Amino acid sequence: MGIFLSTFLMRVDKKGRVSVPASFRAALPADSGAVVAFGSLNFPAIDARSRADFEILLATLRSHSVANLGPDLAMLGGAAPSADQIVAAASAEIPFDGEGRIVLPEAFLAHAAISDQVTFVGRGSFFQMWSPENFAQRAAEELQQMRDRLAGKGAAS
Repeated sequence: MGIFLSTFLMRVDKKGRVSVPASFRAALPADSGAVVAFGSLNFPAIDARSRADFEILLATLRSHSVANLGPDLAMLGGAAPSADQIVAAASAEIPFDGEGRIVLPEAFLAHAAISDQVTFVGRGSFFQMWSPENFAQRAAEELQQMRDRLAGKGAAS
């Protein structure tokens, strides 16, 4: 499996179809005909990854949820849905068409405030889809946070 790198601005057509950048498609497993996506839990964005990486994410969330439940509730499934169940329910497996496009569900478009353009953002093991305006703001915040961290490390030396 490859790594999702860089940032791309793509057009969304009236049917909600968008071409996934070629380098992102190439980073997916060769037999991957789809991505698994869900509305980010932290940002107005859509998180997407391969099915295998999504299964790893769910297993990680499940292990943290079960550890916090205790043995009795873990066996019964808990009193409320666990994080892995919530993420699984909010996710969709979105197939590629013959031209490397996906159709983003309306709920995802609304969550991320995406209309006619989408910014694809490589995040290493996964990628995100943002409205260009929201990503520009978030990218500036991330850069400032990184600068602040680096300045803090430099001052402590």
